[in-house]
Amino acid sequence: MEWMMDADQAIRQVVVDLEERADEIGWDQPPILIDVRVNLEDGDVMNIETDPIAFGEHPIDMMKGCFDEGWRPMALLVIAEGNRTMQVEEAMLMPEWENLPELVRKNWRDVMMQFPPTAMEPFCVEVRTALYVDAGHEMMLIRDRGGQPSWLDGEDSGQIVEVARNVIRGVEPLV
Repeated sequence: MEWMMDADQAIRQVVVDLEERADEIGWDQPPILIDVRVNLEDGDVMNIETDPIAFGEHPIDMMKGCFDEGWRPMALLVIAEGNRTMQVEEAMLMPEWENLPELVRKNWRDVMMQFPPTAMEPFCVEVRTALYVDAGHEMMLIRDRGGQPSWLDGEDSGQIVEVARNVIRGVEPLV
């Protein structure tokens, strides 16, 4: 079991390193799809190779296109930028919070889930995510613009995660 912990730590370090490289390049970059290969030998993580295989399109379109061309990865990483709606604790700190109807404030989580983040201005935050998926892991590193990265394990499994799971399983990545 110790080798699994080593593998988890090695994978997390690769995800952090790749996201930090993206941060050094700067924001407003196109999404990128990376093929990840973990080579295990005698229970130790020996090497993790990463090859960018597509960029510039929506992550789902990139995964579908590569899958249609015969790509069958063991693991993949998607680095992309987007938006998220603030959590209630963050939103309450905004001066605009008091201008919202009481029903919206009381049901913030439900409201967040019903509307895209851009419709929730000024409660919208730009983020970069680095999503890693293999047969046994789903890890997402998320960084608010100007903030520090943090891990979201197993949360917010949206369409991109579903398509990534299917690609890893070798199943047609339908949405």
